[in-house]
Amino acid sequence: MSDYDIRLGDQGLGAFETATVGTIDPLSGNTPENTTSHLVDPAAVVAADLPAFSVVGLNANGLTLAKFDKSVQAIGITVVKVDKGSTAAHVGIFRDGTWDPAALTWDATFDTDAKKKAAFDGAPTPTAIFIKPKLY
Repeated sequence: MSDYDIRLGDQGLGAFETATVGTIDPLSGNTPENTTSHLVDPAAVVAADLPAFSVVGLNANGLTLAKFDKSVQAIGITVVKVDKGSTAAHVGIFRDGTWDPAALTWDATFDTDAKKKAAFDGAPTPTAIFIKPKLY
């Protein structure tokens, strides 16, 4: 994660304000190519706020963080933050890509790198998600 400054205020005047903004690079590879799909009708789905890049699955209540014991099988990674009680018609999730586990939000049951790497094993819906720490 790196930071950069954004100049705020009126350009061309003698004074500027700056704000430091963090950047996120959650990917750790470029294959397979990242694409998104949508879960339809998550209105009753979101039981808690889900940050962007959360490893999620579906249970009887809907979209939630996936669990290592597969009681909630991982099916994807959220594209953006999803608020609790969201009434959005669609929730975008990534179904493929090579991801850095350190940049993702995980349920506490994924407490080792080995567990995170196995999160998408046996997923009931097609995914091509690979979990691999960055090499640099």
